[in-house]
Amino acid sequence: FFNDDNNGFVVPRYTEAPSVSPAPTIDFLPTLQPTSKFSNFCFSGETLVREQDRGWIKMRDLRIGHVIRTQNGHYEPVYAFGHYHHTVETMFLQIHIVPPPSPPQA
Repeated sequence: FFNDDNNGFVVPRYTEAPSVSPAPTIDFLPTLQPTSKFSNFCFSGETLVREQDRGWIKMRDLRIGHVIRTQNGHYEPVYAFGHYHHTVETMFLQIHIVPPPSPPQA
């Protein structure tokens, strides 16, 4: 496993090819052809999600069993959390989307 000091989370390293007895490697060099793609991202507790019965709620209030709107517009139940650290302080990228200007009137 690899401890990424930038975010404080321990994440698995993947070997170049599957093996009979896979074991994590502890190095700081990326593999050439990883067997799995790992996404290392987190959401702030302030991030809003749309819950089917409750409307918009903060991630910190999200619980197993809540039914939330997904990327494709459908509602799905929350069945697990990958990790949850309520005392970890970290930096988050905040993206603001501005609507495009209206087309000029003829």
